[in-house]
Amino acid sequence: MDSVRIADSWKRCQDFGLSPFFQTPAAKLPSCELEKHLKQNEKLIQKCRQLFSMLGRFFQEGTFTAVLVDKEGIVLERAGSLRRAALDEALAPGTNWSEQAQGTNAMGIVLSEKKPAVVHGEHHFYIGHRMLTCAAAPVFSGETFLGAVNISTRKENYHPLLLSMAVLIAESVKESAEQEEMDREIRMLVKMIDFPLAALEGREIVHVTPSAGRQRHLLQREKLEAEWMKAGANSRRIWYRQEYSEAPDLYRPEDFTGSDPRIQQLRRLVERASEVVHPVLLYGESGTGKEIIAQSIHSAGIRSGGPFQAVNCSAVPESLIESEWFGYEKGAFTGALQHGRPGKFELADKGTIFLDEAAELSPKAQAVLLRILQDQQVQRIGSVKPKQIDVRVVAATNKDLQNEVMEGRFREDLYYRLRGITLTIPPLRERSDILELKAVLEKRYGLTSVWTAEAERKLLRWHFPGNVRELAALLIEADFFAEGGDVLPDHVSLDVPAQASGSRLKDVEKTAVAEALRESGFNISSAASRLAISRSTLYAKMKKFGLHDSYPEQ
Repeated sequence: MDSVRIADSWKRCQDFGLSPFFQTPAAKLPSCELEKHLKQNEKLIQKCRQLFSMLGRFFQEGTFTAVLVDKEGIVLERAGSLRRAALDEALAPGTNWSEQAQGTNAMGIVLSEKKPAVVHGEHHFYIGHRMLTCAAAPVFSGETFLGAVNISTRKENYHPLLLSMAVLIAESVKESAEQEEMDREIRMLVKMIDFPLAALEGREIVHVTPSAGRQRHLLQREKLEAEWMKAGANSRRIWYRQEYSEAPDLYRPEDFTGSDPRIQQLRRLVERASEVVHPVLLYGESGTGKEIIAQSIHSAGIRSGGPFQAVNCSAVPESLIESEWFGYEKGAFTGALQHGRPGKFELADKGTIFLDEAAELSPKAQAVLLRILQDQQVQRIGSVKPKQIDVRVVAATNKDLQNEVMEGRFREDLYYRLRGITLTIPPLRERSDILELKAVLEKRYGLTSVWTAEAERKLLRWHFPGNVRELAALLIEADFFAEGGDVLPDHVSLDVPAQASGSRLKDVEKTAVAEALRESGFNISSAASRLAISRSTLYAKMKKFGLHDSYPEQ
């Protein structure tokens, strides 16, 4: 475990007023409160219980115990026992394992940082926990954080693969949740669509939408067979949309909408990039749509018939790089899936792999990635035979990779492997088509409230640090608070996050002052009124931010 992360956790515990020498007994939630947590996480508990049951023999030996906690740190489910009454009671459903309640522990660190963690022996904050080792991994559904899976044992029984097992359980829960959500969305979609869609079992059509029933002659047998083969032998069903049979679930260039000249130029470049197989490097702030661009390059191009795999480079623990990227064979290590598992690059063979947040790759991960790109082959853990792969790489980052190279944080040879075609996505605050994009997002999310001119002006004055993702969230929230009526300025929440840094706050304040001056025609009284400050305060802020030079002579 990274000593810096442990030190950070200890610092948080001290800030909470905890002492290593005075551990309060683990308090359990009242049964009525626990029932609420169990009810809210019913499906998550069910999925985790199934996985714990599959590993039953492992947890029945009295050496290891596994627990599931929700996003607040409340234990929801436990398997196994450490054969020590006090410890078993401390890990019982209803106890709280956040850092604030239990000091430094793996579950608490995961709740704070949303990344896998191991806390071994003396690294625990409380002395009473230092006979233990715990390994925990975050559980997500899409980008939503649900909680954590933790495996604990006495410190003398520690094994490096404990974290691997926790991560595998968490990933399995995530995949199950995402599959369930996908099935739910498909069922909703089927009720609404008016284009031909068919479901297959084996190679037989078992269900068609009304539109498809009227146009069965359009369902070409050879296309259905090709799509079935892509779905894989283990799939029970396949969904076919005639117009988009090449990549039914991915964005295409036409989905990246906007009349802003930079967006139109970017769309033309994306279409050209889709026609070649060179690597692509995408630059853009968080929330600008880098994955939409990556999917569009794939789905509109010559590799559209192949798979598209997305990898978040900041979320792969260093200890799991090989198993995640290379895959592993059956029995490669304790906790390995029964039939083995292909890695991300093998899954992307003959298609595209999208490396998001590439600048966050650790030195080890950079070396592994460089080897894959140089050799164009992978070798599963436990295998003696490498497999040749043919993968197009699209990488994305919100950092200047050239600067990262100069600062020694990113390998120069890897940088040139990733840099083939470089595309930059403009931030939302620099676009001229915000209201047009607003209309597109409202249609996408089914938002029906009408915005007043004052509310739109307030929206346009914002600088959107979260870009398109933030705009979508603002629109959904405003529509909710409007309660079916018009969206008013008070419904548009543009609060600066409390955790924003001092420099960020200054940037926000400077932007607000400059925009108020510009929109008021540099009328000091009007600008001060817009900002709800006095004239003298406005003059002081103009001087502070160096805005006097832009103030026209009166």
